[in-house]
Amino acid sequence: MLIAIVNLPMNFIGVIAGYKMKKMKTPTKISRVPRDLPEGLPWFLNFNLMSVVSGVVPVFVIAFEIY
Repeated sequence: MLIAIVNLPMNFIGVIAGYKMKKMKTPTKISRVPRDLPEGLPWFLNFNLMSVVSGVVPVFVIAFEIY
């Protein structure tokens, strides 16, 4: 009940304030041309490794907490 009393009005106020806000200007020029990641990245920035680690770490943390 408390969540509904506090969260819903805050949500509506935030939506209205965000809708009426002026558009932000970015401080840098943004190119529409997508660029590839550079070759030779360190081993810990490998996409496949990060995919596995980001899935395995939460499972181990939860298992450790339950144990």
